[in-house]
Amino acid sequence: MKKILTYMTVFAAVLMCFTSCEKNKDPEPTEIAANLAGDWQGYIQEYKRYGDTGNDYRVNDDQKWVVMRFNKTHETGGNGYQVEFKNDHMSQLAGNDARNEFTWLVTSSRIEITYNTWDRVYFQFDKNNFPTSSSFKGDWFIFSQKYKFQFDYTKRTFNEWGKYFNI
Repeated sequence: MKKILTYMTVFAAVLMCFTSCEKNKDPEPTEIAANLAGDWQGYIQEYKRYGDTGNDYRVNDDQKWVVMRFNKTHETGGNGYQVEFKNDHMSQLAGNDARNEFTWLVTSSRIEITYNTWDRVYFQFDKNNFPTSSSFKGDWFIFSQKYKFQFDYTKRTFNEWGKYFNI
């Protein structure tokens, strides 16, 4: 009887290990899209690809302060707005083309953004650190991969969209 009880105890311990050691699964596109919806503000740093091999990125411009709004219009995407400023005081636009509208879509591996007048881009981020309720960071690339941008955003409401867009 004692031997059976010992075997049952060991079996229960092994079973608990297998049920509690569940592998972390990647977030679903619908989950990422739900967390991405809203206003985000933060810095981007632009890099340009140099050299014949195309493997080397170098800093191209100063950091810019970016404000983005992701409107969720379906399960995994929607439309949005982006404004770039020269600094976080949001007192001066970064240039004549410093604002744009876009559509976005979360796929299984990235967030794809199509701007109305700029190049298409995609966001690459750590799936263990996907957009949470308050922070979002990683890299985004022009589809040609000629440029990349490192970004570090915080979820913060921006109340001046009407200054830049007809909304």
